[in-house]
Amino acid sequence: MEQLQKKERNPGIELFRCVSMIMIILLHVTSQGGVLGATATSSASYYAAYFLKVIGYCAVDCYAVISGYVNSSKSFRFKRIGSMWLEVVFWLAVPAIITHFFLPQFPVSQEKWIEAFFPVSTKAYWYFNAYIILFALMPILNKGLESLSEKQHRIILLFLFGVVTVLPFVGGSDLFATSSGYSGIWLVILFVFGAYFRIHGIPKFAKWYVTIPVFFLSATASWALDLLRMDLYNHGMVTSSDLLYKSLDRALSYISPFMVLMALSLLCFFAQVKINPKPIRKILEVMGRATFGVYLFHVGDMIWVNWFKNSFKDYGKLPAGLLVLSVIGISILLFISWDILSIGRIYLFKLIALPFSKIKKKKLSEPTSEPPKENKDAG
Repeated sequence: MEQLQKKERNPGIELFRCVSMIMIILLHVTSQGGVLGATATSSASYYAAYFLKVIGYCAVDCYAVISGYVNSSKSFRFKRIGSMWLEVVFWLAVPAIITHFFLPQFPVSQEKWIEAFFPVSTKAYWYFNAYIILFALMPILNKGLESLSEKQHRIILLFLFGVVTVLPFVGGSDLFATSSGYSGIWLVILFVFGAYFRIHGIPKFAKWYVTIPVFFLSATASWALDLLRMDLYNHGMVTSSDLLYKSLDRALSYISPFMVLMALSLLCFFAQVKINPKPIRKILEVMGRATFGVYLFHVGDMIWVNWFKNSFKDYGKLPAGLLVLSVIGISILLFISWDILSIGRIYLFKLIALPFSKIKKKKLSEPTSEPPKENKDAG
């Protein structure tokens, strides 16, 4: 095994955060943004847009394994949850206030005001609630995982992969109450996966010429099986209650074995990316810190419903090649723009000295991940 130093910050992982957030935006552009819905069914553009959706879908698992990779060596500090809560409230409340006073054509309901200031009890972001459970268990997980031998840890991973991802895929049901990945237990499982590669290092065989093909082969399998499910259903060959339909439906889900393989492949790839210029490393560190805010900003209902919905449907009328380039391009541009906003929020909190807002050099105080909004990312 290629052992990594526990205290060393890996700029490749910071790049992975940024790429994963771009993938989340890409997923949202194709689904909520209206690209996939505007394509002609069974056209080349439709298949291309659907493949982009599959690529973006694994970003949820990417953030969870990043969490295990980086937090398995960190000390436990409750103030991180306080920092997280303040950021969630900021990105819910500020857009609501701006919309209320300057965009009266988009009324802010009483429920949205309550949601803005009570994000946990209203489950404004399901991942926020799930992460709180994971966070409370991190000290126990870290102690336990550090005590395992590499062989023991590897056996646990193989067991979890087979039982929690493969069996539900074959059986067509959520056998272990993971809520198809929308739960704290799923984050705990992926934390265990990510921690393995931090504690025991990246396997020597996991070079780019292995991880990248595994990523695209897994994505292609998920894409093809989900398209097969819809094709069989549309031709009346299966019903939604049939085992085959339910099994194929698991190919594109957070607990899909294909999504897990995609996330782990990217983790192994980016963990080995060498970035030497110090200015680039610092830029990636700052941008990586701000990715959580990128998610919070654009999936909050003020943006998600009032602006983002169907804003990119014209892309669906483009030829397949141009569609792919346009969707990837706009996703990168949106990420850069929103990341700058999120960086501004971080330094605003530092300027006004809000609790939990102290920024420490060479150490993140923000959560490591945040996935697409529940049930809105499936297009």
